[in-house]
Amino acid sequence: MKLIFGFIMGLCLTATMTSCDDDEDNGVSVPQEVLSAMPGTYVNSMEYGEATADSAMTVTLGTADMQFNLPVSNIIKDVVAAENLEQALNTYKADTCSVSYRISGYANNIVSMTADSCICNFEYQAGENTVKATADVAVTTASYNGEDNKLTLTLNIKNVKIDGKQVEDYTATTVTLPATEKQQDNQ
Repeated sequence: MKLIFGFIMGLCLTATMTSCDDDEDNGVSVPQEVLSAMPGTYVNSMEYGEATADSAMTVTLGTADMQFNLPVSNIIKDVVAAENLEQALNTYKADTCSVSYRISGYANNIVSMTADSCICNFEYQAGENTVKATADVAVTTASYNGEDNKLTLTLNIKNVKIDGKQVEDYTATTVTLPATEKQQDNQ
């Protein structure tokens, strides 16, 4: 009986210590001056797969979330039939994607972040019809360099759906915002 009681106590003590260790691992310490410099708007040309995207990417980094636009014109070129392509490119509208992020590490002046996935919505005209589309977006890397104050972001776009049906021949594509300085506020 003493052996069983001792085993249970040891198990409880181990679980308690493991819980404390996990809490310490999640508490990343980042200097306040770095944290306060991070939020802002970053705009730069982005890479869509192997090519430069048709439009620049705008990322607005808050204290716990980020908003960004997708290169929808490039996605449309990959998924819309040739007879509707010009009209689709001239009429598309896209929502801004918004995700929460958490700081996951800080080393050598680099803040690493993990972020939620999201579904981004866009639409375009094809003939007389308004076509509604979505794309699944995962933030694969996000980091802020506290030394040169630049944001780097990499996204993976996959599972594009048009009017609720998955586009089978859309290949998952990586979008990269290279190291980008924050825009200066116009005051």
